[in-house]
Amino acid sequence: MNVNRPLLRDVIGFFGGGIAAAVAAALVFQVFFPLPPEPKPTDHTGEALAVLVLAVFFCGGFIGRRAFSADFWSDLLPSVITSYVVMLFLCLTASLDFRETATMIGLASVGIVASTALLILLGRRFPPKIETYEV
Repeated sequence: MNVNRPLLRDVIGFFGGGIAAAVAAALVFQVFFPLPPEPKPTDHTGEALAVLVLAVFFCGGFIGRRAFSADFWSDLLPSVITSYVVMLFLCLTASLDFRETATMIGLASVGIVASTALLILLGRRFPPKIETYEV
């Protein structure tokens, strides 16, 4: 598989990181907050899971896109910081209290770490081809 073209690397990194982040966050969410067999009108566990998976997919995707081509861990810092700012913004706009915000940020962290680690490893396994031009 030739993953040396920049656009292809970005697409693979985005979807790989997004899927890894969403799956990891959803699995941990299910461990701590299992979905009820019969949802009640006052139970919003399913909606919380859906929002978490969607937000973490995009955060993990943007981190994964950078991680797949990163040379150093510090290359990921802007994407990681932006992901946490976005998650905090989403929690504030949803009027979550401190406990709920901390829970969502913690669950998002699982996805962020999973996507970062996976795509860094894949980036090392499939390094970008360096093209040299002779003059």
